[in-house]
Amino acid sequence: MRTFLQLRGKICCLFIIILPLVNCGPPGNPPKHVFTDPQYKFRISCPDSGWILTEETGMTDLLVIVKSEAVIDGFVPNLVIVVEHLPSMTTPKEYGHRNRAALEEQGVEILSEKTNIVNQIEMYDLEYLFKDNGVSLKYRNLCFIRDKIAFVITVTVPEKAYSHYEKELEKIIQSFKFI
Repeated sequence: MRTFLQLRGKICCLFIIILPLVNCGPPGNPPKHVFTDPQYKFRISCPDSGWILTEETGMTDLLVIVKSEAVIDGFVPNLVIVVEHLPSMTTPKEYGHRNRAALEEQGVEILSEKTNIVNQIEMYDLEYLFKDNGVSLKYRNLCFIRDKIAFVITVTVPEKAYSHYEKELEKIIQSFKFI
């Protein structure tokens, strides 16, 4: 019983220390949805503003899904994080260029590409359009590499609604941190 109480006390202390540090909303308003990946050692959160965070994806390389509660033209705006184990070290830009070439072969319209820094992590940032069942979808892929593992954050939103979701999605992206 004493061990359980000590463990409970330590867990409570951790929550008191950690939760204020993981915030993608205004101070004093911590998010309800926080995902921590123990294997890849990162954390991401989403605001409590109509977003659902799903940890159980059923797929090994798909780590987390953050989706809107809204449906636009039959599509749910979302953000996913996937990983790919690489045979050798590469840069985010090299990895991103390979992905860009594969996307162009599928007929996507590239809107922009740049290097971006998120929480001191260099990322290759690619935006593009793709039509899916008559709906023009805007995608944003942020690729970065750590220890021969490629992490890809992909945002997908119907093009006509992208500006409506852009600020909240950027907050979610900015909440990504290695721990």
